[in-house]
Amino acid sequence: MVPTKDLRLKPQKPLYFYVVQLLSAQAQLTQCGSLIEDGQWDNLRLVLPRIRGSPTNAESALYDVVALLDAPAAAKAEPLAADFLEFLDAMDYNKYYDAMPTRTISGTENAEFVKFSSAALTAAQGKLAAFLALVPPQDLAAARQQAGAQAAAE
Repeated sequence: MVPTKDLRLKPQKPLYFYVVQLLSAQAQLTQCGSLIEDGQWDNLRLVLPRIRGSPTNAESALYDVVALLDAPAAAKAEPLAADFLEFLDAMDYNKYYDAMPTRTISGTENAEFVKFSSAALTAAQGKLAAFLALVPPQDLAAARQQAGAQAAAE
């Protein structure tokens, strides 16, 4: 059998292009922290899919970066990408708790959900930071410059 990673096509754009998307995801995670702390679960559930999928496209960007890294870095990056996505999902407590979103959440339950989601957020941020540390410094610098230019234009 041929491993799935060997069937992946090489991405068409340069590495820094995909890293810009991950830097955007990193910034959005910071915003998620405020939503979690304030117990704004409905807003959080709107933001999380936008980080993973369109418009940020963190999931595809992670695996495009893995495909463009050298073999030793890619071997370290792939499990970090999977872990990041797992923790991103874990930030929505509904995926891990038997919660009924239509009923009112008690103060004790909300505190437990905040603690759980905050821990998932911290873990996701750590995995993404470790992943970005594997990106060659020149590509990371170019991505930061591009992300800064995009932020200034907005």
